[in-house]
Amino acid sequence: MSRFAYLTPALFRELDVLARTFAGKPILVERAEEMEGLFGYVNPMVAGVRLRLGGRLCKEMSVVTLTNKIDLDAFSVDKASGVLDWSAIPVEDAYRFVAWHEIAHVIHVDQMLYFEMAIDGTPLEVKRRVYRLAESRADRHAWNVLYPGKEIPLLPGGAEHLAEIEETARRHKAIFDKVKRKKPVEPLSTDPRDYVPLAHEKGVPWADEVGADPLCIWGPVENGWIVPADGLVQA
Repeated sequence: MSRFAYLTPALFRELDVLARTFAGKPILVERAEEMEGLFGYVNPMVAGVRLRLGGRLCKEMSVVTLTNKIDLDAFSVDKASGVLDWSAIPVEDAYRFVAWHEIAHVIHVDQMLYFEMAIDGTPLEVKRRVYRLAESRADRHAWNVLYPGKEIPLLPGGAEHLAEIEETARRHKAIFDKVKRKKPVEPLSTDPRDYVPLAHEKGVPWADEVGADPLCIWGPVENGWIVPADGLVQA
């Protein structure tokens, strides 16, 4: 039987503040069953958000999507980059690692990088190498934020993959030079009532095991609990 880490309202609020501050995007929660095995991703398509909960004004913007629960057995064997050993990440940090990994993709404008390669007709093998570099870079960013100064745990063969990644950075420098962040990420308001994904207005799809009010995230956090209008909901 699989083990799971669950996204709770309090953890969501913590990660949403990080995403808004360092990626300039709110977090959208989706059910694990709809994520096709992914734990998170930066949506290349825009999503509707309401500028202020209860208001009329909306806009479209890119968001960071997270699953409502993480299969820890699948998480521990993730090898997207072929470099960092995800099994070394403590269970309690699984969601934080995924969030920082996705934030790194935003910082490095990786979605635009993939888009430009598709437009340019970049050969599949080059795309594969660039994708591995981007995944390794995002892993490294997340690890260094969570465990500064701690050596990155490598998968078997990780050193060889790192050598390939370094070669990719040199050989395909023109691809990376074409897509660079021109200015720092502009932080988004961290008020949870601002820039609310329209999909959340009917309630956040928490996992059933969490047992939380779908609308509780807009209450204040008090002593590790979120206080919605109608009472306490355990975070």
